[in-house]
Amino acid sequence: MKFVDMIEEIVKTATDLIKFPSVHNRPRDRRACADYIEKFFSVRGLSCEVWEPGDVRSLVVRLGEGEPVVCLNGHYDVVEAMAEDFRPRHSGDHLYGRGSADMKTSLAAMMVFVAELSKREAPPPVALMISGDEETGGHKSTDHILKSGFKCDFAIAGEPTGLAVANQSKGILGIELTSKGTAGHSARPWEGENAIFNFFRQFPAVWEIFGEPEPYEWQTTMVPTVLNAGESVNRIPDRCRCRIDIRYVPMDTPGELLSRIKKAAPELEPRVVEEGKAFFTEPDNRYLNLLRQSAAHVLTYDPGFINKHASSDARHFTEQGIPAAVFGPGGANIHGKGEWVDLRQVDKFYRILHEFIDKSTFI
Repeated sequence: MKFVDMIEEIVKTATDLIKFPSVHNRPRDRRACADYIEKFFSVRGLSCEVWEPGDVRSLVVRLGEGEPVVCLNGHYDVVEAMAEDFRPRHSGDHLYGRGSADMKTSLAAMMVFVAELSKREAPPPVALMISGDEETGGHKSTDHILKSGFKCDFAIAGEPTGLAVANQSKGILGIELTSKGTAGHSARPWEGENAIFNFFRQFPAVWEIFGEPEPYEWQTTMVPTVLNAGESVNRIPDRCRCRIDIRYVPMDTPGELLSRIKKAAPELEPRVVEEGKAFFTEPDNRYLNLLRQSAAHVLTYDPGFINKHASSDARHFTEQGIPAAVFGPGGANIHGKGEWVDLRQVDKFYRILHEFIDKSTFI
């Protein structure tokens, strides 16, 4: 199939995928999306390994003999959106819709790519791992599959990077901070102790640990994201809870950060509710550099290595000792209204994968 035909098939497949509101709290829609992917391969004569711990269905397609040299990794789950965001729209070089950039279009490209590789007389040892819960941590999908014994020499998570090669990304540390008080009637505030006031007296010390984030600087950041207190408008709250989202660079550690928070704000009770390790691959890794070289050849310039602020399932590979990269076409408004992907980059993404696989599977 010619490359021009490839992009048409990729756009069609991505459009179909975007129509599924495959968010974490809609298991039927996530299942329907997984069923669509499984059928995509079955009609092309390929079988999928189905992994389904709990309510998350993930798929693995394998080509060639023995363990895969390269594993392509993608996810079909997306974050919440309005109904209209699940009605994809193709305009010029942009494809709009929830998940268009993150990352149903690059997933579609990898699906079409693997289907084309399977037509070769001797398909290369390549796998495609498709996750159903990356947006909520990937623990029931990529993490589970890897811990169950899946092996490969190198992995590529097709998250949006604008076709630069990311060899490291930040880790996640989610902490719930709790301040205490004494309940009482709001008409007699002197009889109670307001937990909200107690929280805001202590929280500035936590903020000072991290400081105001500098745009695009490679630094550990902290953002308060959810604040809960009180049960009634006429009752002084005796609990105030705040969820903070920390994205830490590889040189920091969760233990050190937690210790600093406890020391800075001893009256707040921190509880770790989420933890995801940082991802890092040594810049001299041969597969990583081959991917960079393949990208440079197609793009006609060296995209270089970048740091990625957002987390991805690449961290699950490096946690198991498997070097990985994050690499995919770019777009805009990711996780927001009007999300879109650049189809010109999708075309180049496909071509780069083609060149990379042809070279890497013969190392």
